[in-house]
Amino acid sequence: FGERELAPTRLGNDAAALRSYCLTRYGIEFDFFWPRFLLVVQNDAKLSDSLAMAKIQLDFSILTLTLTVATVFAWSVFLFVEGRSLWTALAVIGLGPLVAYGWLGIVHASYSGFAETVRSAIDLHRFELLAALRHPLPASTDEEKDAWAAVSRLSILNSHQANVVFQHPAS
Repeated sequence: FGERELAPTRLGNDAAALRSYCLTRYGIEFDFFWPRFLLVVQNDAKLSDSLAMAKIQLDFSILTLTLTVATVFAWSVFLFVEGRSLWTALAVIGLGPLVAYGWLGIVHASYSGFAETVRSAIDLHRFELLAALRHPLPASTDEEKDAWAAVSRLSILNSHQANVVFQHPAS
């Protein structure tokens, strides 16, 4: 579960746990910085490929679950209106939800794999994002949380209350 958020579904709680991991461990606002982080990670071909494969597996499992539920629903309606075989109706209505439940388990497993890959990527490459944002690298965990909080205030809220000192590469 996420530390500050409780979602109504298991998949929502898995997503909240990923956001919470980034926020509580490093002070990173995951939803805002993730697209920027993906641009930085492209420099590491293996990690970029791992993230892409995990996302493809997740998307495939979600799409398959959606198509399974839609197919079972459509066949159930059709068999209710036009059906002549009780055995066919029992097979669709009885086995369809079991197949969908199996795909739901695969969706959860796929998201868990994707989330672990994302956590690993953030653990290993978060300083590269700070460097790409021209922010000096922190020397301690407390400084890191302060750095991400300052970058968040400036980037997300456009708050200029805290003076963020940028570190530019030597020309």
